[in-house]
Amino acid sequence: MSTTRRISIAGLDKVPVLRALYNAAIPTVLTMPNAPILLTAEEAKAHIAINDGHIDFVRGRLIGVDLSGDDIDPILYDKYNDLPGSADSVINALRAIGDPECSQITSLQVLAAANRVAVQVR
Repeated sequence: MSTTRRISIAGLDKVPVLRALYNAAIPTVLTMPNAPILLTAEEAKAHIAINDGHIDFVRGRLIGVDLSGDDIDPILYDKYNDLPGSADSVINALRAIGDPECSQITSLQVLAAANRVAVQVR
């Protein structure tokens, strides 16, 4: 029996889920130069189809989730984005608002980046 915490994405379309996770993720040194800040629906759909829902990187942003089922394991996403509970926050905002580009989602990127800087300064 697994003790890994899972987040339900049942009832949500996978395309907005990936868009929301991407839009809240911190850009890394691997982020593609001149990559648009937000992920389009067409691009998200292509990533999901090509990878059968197993998403590691999108445009260099670390996502680390498997969208092939009705729940996701947030461990890698939260670790990559230096903010425990960030995947929960993204999915909760998406459920409440329905827009993967809403400020409640995109502002998580700023919070995570600030957390990363604070940890590095210590």
